[in-house]
Amino acid sequence: MKFVTQRDLRVEPGKVWKVLKEERDVVVTFHGKPVAVMSAVEEGDFEATLGDLRQARAIRLLKEIQDLAKKSGLSKMTMADINREIQAVRKRKRTSR
Repeated sequence: MKFVTQRDLRVEPGKVWKVLKEERDVVVTFHGKPVAVMSAVEEGDFEATLGDLRQARAIRLLKEIQDLAKKSGLSKMTMADINREIQAVRKRKRTSR
């Protein structure tokens, strides 16, 4: 995968579009750190490509949440523990109104 700087994108966009056409995916960097991924799409598959990207992002975020639950011990909660927690939160909400 090719990397282009934010400056290249601003100053030489034609060069970036050429790289994107050849590589299909380009990482944009700012001060040497990746900040965005540009991915070439065809007009007919734009919606599907965007849907795939959103699904991949959701899967990655779900994995992060699962890892955090494991680290904090929350993944070991039983359904009874979860239901008690829900009831406690609902009770606090009712009393705070």
